[in-house]
Amino acid sequence: MALIEKILFPVSFSPSCVAMAPYVKRASAIYGARVTLIHVVDPASFNSYALVRAPFSEIAEDYLESGRTKLDSFLAAEFPAAQSARIMALGEAAAEIARVARDGGFDLIIMPTHSGRFRQMLLGSTTAKVLNDAGVRC
Repeated sequence: MALIEKILFPVSFSPSCVAMAPYVKRASAIYGARVTLIHVVDPASFNSYALVRAPFSEIAEDYLESGRTKLDSFLAAEFPAAQSARIMALGEAAAEIARVARDGGFDLIIMPTHSGRFRQMLLGSTTAKVLNDAGVRC
């Protein structure tokens, strides 16, 4: 039995996610692990004007559909959809990533961080929250 069989790669479509892709791909090759990409849509990012003109459920569906379209094509050459599953989630990013990691039985989460040490101490970061909450190796 392999030490690491399932890798979760949270993506925000940022340059740091693109830069992290070769490391994820290399880890996958070393361990013979399957990679799953996840993108989380956070309701806190919803346009406040849109929330006034339409019900929350419609806005959430629009954001999820837009995210799904981007996720399906994001890093498609490195992680073809036939080999790497894609998951869309709605909620606070760190909580959803940790939940999916636990529920999905992932062995490893590989993700970049966007914050420096000082900001992380004051505000925290998604990566720091996932490290605390996931219960898997990060």
